[in-house]
Amino acid sequence: MHLPLVIAAFGLGLSATTSGSNIRHQSRSKARSATCIFTVNGSVEDRSSRFNVDFFGVTSDEPDFQNCQLGFLDNLRGQCGFVENWGCDNNNGVFATSGNVFEGKDCVENAIFLSQNGLEGVTCQKV
Repeated sequence: MHLPLVIAAFGLGLSATTSGSNIRHQSRSKARSATCIFTVNGSVEDRSSRFNVDFFGVTSDEPDFQNCQLGFLDNLRGQCGFVENWGCDNNNGVFATSGNVFEGKDCVENAIFLSQNGLEGVTCQKV
């Protein structure tokens, strides 16, 4: 019989729980709202798509305030695979993130939901 192992990294706001081979990572940060713009590149050679996501209302006591949404980037990689040209800028708690992914906009929406502890209603608008 194996006992579940619980690990908490309080300084980073992350926790990992494992029971057997199941591992779950969760961030405690949550924005009050977010916007998402998704641009599909027209070139056949370049099948990547550009996203811009702005997170609003992340307070300075939350881990993602200091590390500029690295929790979101981690979830993007988990949902979308390869992320290219990642960028993030913190303007007084508004985090402007951007990058390229090779999957559709659904993976970006899923990463927003997961990284912000279930922030609902964020839909990436295709332009």
